[in-house]
Amino acid sequence: MCVLLSANNFTGTIPDTFGNLKNLTDLIDGSELSGKIPSFIGNWTNIERLRISDLNGSGSTFPNLQDMNNLTVL
Repeated sequence: MCVLLSANNFTGTIPDTFGNLKNLTDLIDGSELSGKIPSFIGNWTNIERLRISDLNGSGSTFPNLQDMNNLTVL
């Protein structure tokens, strides 16, 4: 099952509820999201494509990606 979250009109910070998206396979940020890169991104073990390029904010620590065995695009 492919779960894609991209090309949306989201604004603000990445909500904590996104941490529950365990089956997410694609996050391609084409939105107005801002803030820190959340640590829960490292829990998305089914993710294949992760693109977060336009977050406006500082102080992010890059999450641990060691369990993202399906990741092909970062």
